[in-house]
Amino acid sequence: MKRFFAVLAGILLFTELSKANTVMDNSAPNPGGRSRGMRNNNPGNIKETGTNWKGQLKPTQDPPFAQFETMVYGTRAMIILIKRTYRNMGLNTIRGIVSRYAPPSENITDAYINAVSRRTGLDPDRILATEGDYKNVIQAMAYHENGFDAVPD
Repeated sequence: MKRFFAVLAGILLFTELSKANTVMDNSAPNPGGRSRGMRNNNPGNIKETGTNWKGQLKPTQDPPFAQFETMVYGTRAMIILIKRTYRNMGLNTIRGIVSRYAPPSENITDAYINAVSRRTGLDPDRILATEGDYKNVIQAMAYHENGFDAVPD
């Protein structure tokens, strides 16, 4: 798992350095045509819940969503939430994860589940067994949240 984080952090750091001239600006509704997740360095659109994530900017300037210093920190939070917190709660399928992450009170959860399942090629009720399964689900969820590949391979 440490290797997974290290590789992902390296890729994201490279991505951030490549965008060095891009400044995060939430003063306009959609500056530069970027998605909310990209503007907030929060590819999963994680809500502010009181959790003190590493690299989180407080107070958020885009309630109710958390904002992060870099995309690396936002991606890290999403990975920890899904791979550690949800797995420890027994949520280890696409259906279980997405139902908690994007509840029907706020989302069209069944459509979200189907989109992640289709993008990963995994049955929504199959137990996620490998690091690759989790990586693919996290990437598919970030895609669904932003409308494009928001977490690189």
